[in-house]
Amino acid sequence: MAKATAPKYDFNSLTMREVSQIERLSGQGFAALGDDDRPKGLVLAAIAYTFRLREDGTYTWNQAQDLTLKEISEITAALGDLNVSDGTDLDAEAPAETA
Repeated sequence: MAKATAPKYDFNSLTMREVSQIERLSGQGFAALGDDDRPKGLVLAAIAYTFRLREDGTYTWNQAQDLTLKEISEITAALGDLNVSDGTDLDAEAPAETA
């Protein structure tokens, strides 16, 4: 039986370093993805750049900014499964303190 593979662009696999890189490149917090009033061009390019850089260490920021909407949509299709929070959820429980 063939082993199942993870989706090519799994947003849950982003490291905090990668999330910080996306935020730095786009000039927006990661939670801006869920805000319909925020610009999306740079954040989408930053996400594409981050994932493509994993595949090809020579991939450039300029290449990511030159992607078409169709190419970006291949990468960001998994966003629908990602629950991005700005940390203001009132129903969220605080993590338990450890001794």
